[in-house]
Amino acid sequence: MSLPEKRRRFFLMSLLVVILSGGGLVVLPAMLLAPAAPSWVPSWLEAWSQDVRLWMGREVLAAQALLHALQGDPGITCAERGRPVVVERGALRLVGTLYEPPEGTTRKGGVLLLHGSVPQGRQHPLYRLLGSTLADSGFVVLVPDQRGFGASSDPPDPTQRRSFDYAGDVAAWLAYLRDHVVGQEAPLGLIGHSFGADVALTAVAEGQAPVDFLVLMGPARRLLERGGDPSRPEFAYFKRREERFMQLETSIPDTTFLRYRMRLAIDNHIGYLQRPDHVPVLLMDGERESPNDRAFLKAYYDRLAGPVRYVTVPEADHYLNTAGLGSCVVYDRDAMREAVGVMMDFGRTVRSAQETDS
Repeated sequence: MSLPEKRRRFFLMSLLVVILSGGGLVVLPAMLLAPAAPSWVPSWLEAWSQDVRLWMGREVLAAQALLHALQGDPGITCAERGRPVVVERGALRLVGTLYEPPEGTTRKGGVLLLHGSVPQGRQHPLYRLLGSTLADSGFVVLVPDQRGFGASSDPPDPTQRRSFDYAGDVAAWLAYLRDHVVGQEAPLGLIGHSFGADVALTAVAEGQAPVDFLVLMGPARRLLERGGDPSRPEFAYFKRREERFMQLETSIPDTTFLRYRMRLAIDNHIGYLQRPDHVPVLLMDGERESPNDRAFLKAYYDRLAGPVRYVTVPEADHYLNTAGLGSCVVYDRDAMREAVGVMMDFGRTVRSAQETDS
């Protein structure tokens, strides 16, 4: 599906939900039947309630992020930064934005930043702001639309697991950075947020992402517990979310979703992070995130070995208190300053350790 068509369908769906919600026709099913509907609920009603919850939930999260930004040290930027780049993988066309440091800034290396499961892909306010902020700090930052999102091609055949080769896409983007932007000797970092953190860790653990450091921001937590197989209460909801946010025209079979999405869960890669020789890893979450999610990540961290650090950003939500306002980005300077500062400090620690070892 083309990007203009995706945007049109996204707008129409949002408008329909707003209109019906105003009439009170859909709020109750969405509250009672999603994300986990009883077995007696007809499939069409379950799917409808999930769709409403997804689209209403997005608006609620965006409003919360805006409120959190205004409660902190609010800032706003309307500047458009970066230039588009394209990587071809067979028939797939993957599109990204490259953010480069201002002229005269010492370059510290390259960073690949992977977005979460959001319909906007790389255009979500958090990734636009984080890309430009890291670039101002000296990194060349590449923010791609992962396949199925934004301007990148859809998975060629959603019924097949090989169509969801996100880790392979990471390898292609890193090769692009090395071959065409930063050079073979420059340090490379991989940052993933939410779903993007799952993809990032999978790519590194499977040996497809040769990077110097890894940052996992708010990775999907309790994914296997809540939806790890069709018997779990939120399995259908998680699958529906992927289908809707990618705006696929073909449904993903349960077996395919199990084989590609649950493979990405951070639970599956704890063995890699218990090795003393793994890539240095920074785990991050926000103080305003779910207590259960934070407890899960802390317990996960406690089981790890080797070079790993865990930081909670004070007063921050899942999106670092960053929201869109038209074409502008409204954000909390304190949260963004803290998060980027932690990343920069972590990067310096990694470089210092590497220089000592050499």
